[in-house]
Amino acid sequence: MEIHFKTPRGKDAENEISGKTTEFAERKIRNLKKYLGKEKESAQVYVELGKDTEAHASGNIWRAMVNLDSHGKRYHADATGETIEAAIDVAVRELEAELRKAKQRRESLLRKGGGALKAFMRGFGSR
Repeated sequence: MEIHFKTPRGKDAENEISGKTTEFAERKIRNLKKYLGKEKESAQVYVELGKDTEAHASGNIWRAMVNLDSHGKRYHADATGETIEAAIDVAVRELEAELRKAKQRRESLLRKGGGALKAFMRGFGSR
């Protein structure tokens, strides 16, 4: 899994996000590997962290946007929070919910297909 961080636009943007914050985000995102299956090594993750607006000094001013490309699909999560860590937590939880739902859907379709094949083989063998 490759993780790419995009720096926010604006003056002094590179000073807002510390290395500790990017490590925190990377650690949280790497925990999502369990939902990717065989495609986890080829997955691409694009993360944008920064202030939502320069006009406000308090409230939900930090934004975390995460895009994950895997299985030929793009999963997206966008969250705001009072701290950058809170925004990252919410975004990763949203992404985890999307990935869990997609994994359950894949497994369900695989089981249904296997059951249909088994039923076909049973009917074929009884003649």
